[in-house]
Amino acid sequence: MVGLNRPRGWKAAGALLAVYLLLVAGITLAAPDEPWDAFPAGCPHESNCTRVADQNVRGEGLAPMRIAAARDDVQAALLEWLEEQPRTRILNSQDDFVHAVQRTVFFRFPDDFTFQLYCEGDETVIQVQSQSRLGTNDLGVNEKRVRGFYEDFGASALAPGNCAG
Repeated sequence: MVGLNRPRGWKAAGALLAVYLLLVAGITLAAPDEPWDAFPAGCPHESNCTRVADQNVRGEGLAPMRIAAARDDVQAALLEWLEEQPRTRILNSQDDFVHAVQRTVFFRFPDDFTFQLYCEGDETVIQVQSQSRLGTNDLGVNEKRVRGFYEDFGASALAPGNCAG
C-alpha cells in the first residue's frame, strides 16, 4: 500500500503546526481586541510600554509631535497611515483619539497603539503610546514602533493651517 506510511518528518511538522495554531489561538483568547475610549493615563509597566506624552516612558529624545495643520486633517492622515501598516487594525477613532492594535509577526501578540490629538495654540499636538497587552517585557518592540511612527508619518504633506481648522 503506497502512501499509507508517511515519513516521520510529516508527522513532526504536523505536530509543530498544531502546537503553533493552539498557541496563537490561546493568545487571541487571552487578549481579545476591546476598543478603548480614551488615551491611557500612563504605562502599566515601563518594560512593555513606550509613551511620548506629558511624561515620557522610554522614547528618549522624543517629544509630542507638533503639526501646523487642522486637527481633522492630521487625524485623517493618521488613520490613513495606520491602515497602511502591516497587521494593524483600527479599533476606535473619535474626534481627538485613535486606538489601533498591531500584532507581532510570528506569535500574533497584540500591542495597543494609541494616539491623543489636541490643539495647543495653532498647532495640532499628537501624543503616542504603544504597549504590549500580554507579558511584562516587549523586547523593544513598542519603542521601535513609536520611533517608526515618528520617522514615517507624513505630516509634511498636510496643508498648512491652524489646529481648529
